[in-house]
Amino acid sequence: MSLALYTSKTKIMSEEKKPKTKKETRKRRKFPTSPIDEVLEFAKSVYKFGAGNKVRRLSLFDEIGKSPDSGPTRTLITNSGKYGLTKGSYGAEFLELTPKGKQAVNDDIDELTRRKAQIQLAITDHPVYLNLYETYVGNKIPSRQVMIDFVKEYVEDCPESEATKIVNTFIVNAQHLGVLQTIAGAV
Repeated sequence: MSLALYTSKTKIMSEEKKPKTKKETRKRRKFPTSPIDEVLEFAKSVYKFGAGNKVRRLSLFDEIGKSPDSGPTRTLITNSGKYGLTKGSYGAEFLELTPKGKQAVNDDIDELTRRKAQIQLAITDHPVYLNLYETYVGNKIPSRQVMIDFVKEYVEDCPESEATKIVNTFIVNAQHLGVLQTIAGAV
């Protein structure tokens, strides 16, 4: 049992000292964790609202009817940046599309150019997704667990839950972009 004497301002003394514990820090993911289709819709809103120019974050969210400071909104902005669609954080005054982001959402350019930009932003710009793609392109996709094990081997110190998110996001993105097709109920 520990006994400590306190004043209103400071701790004066204690009989036992607790061992200092290392503060756990949150790992920063270098890859996006939400599917590209959700983020593309957000980028399209940025494009339409600002006609391709930078927009005031608060004005944009007022226009689209979302809270600019909610958790899901922050995640959306963060993932949009991780995909390389937008510049600006959830605390920034302005958000703007990157040149590749403009290509990915601009309906005035041809479908092939737009789709190539989307594939680059969703898959080829992220080593973990690119590695999955290059490993399985042209082959039958194995079970999710095989892919999860592959990711855990490829990404240093990757827990199962993180590898599962990577594989799930990759599969959803690849299907959305048409680079992965389900054959006879696989995947």
